[in-house]
Amino acid sequence: MVILVLTKMTMMLFSVGKTSLIRQFVYNVFHDYYNPTLGVDYLTKSVYVDDQAMTLQVWGQICKISYDLS
Repeated sequence: MVILVLTKMTMMLFSVGKTSLIRQFVYNVFHDYYNPTLGVDYLTKSVYVDDQAMTLQVWGQICKISYDLS
C-alpha cells in the first residue's frame, strides 16, 4: 500500500531572499539575481522521511507592507 503525504510550507518574510532560499532547497543551485516575485512563487520537492515519500509544496509569497501617509 502506498501512502501519499503532501505537506505545504509557506515562506512569508518581509525582506528579500525567499526565491533564492526556495530554489536552493529544491534545485540545490544558487544564482545571485532573480527577478522580483509578483504574487506567489511555488515549487515542489519529493523527500523521504523515515523511509516514507513526502511531497513538499514550497510557497514564497510577496509580503509588502503598505503605508498610507496622507
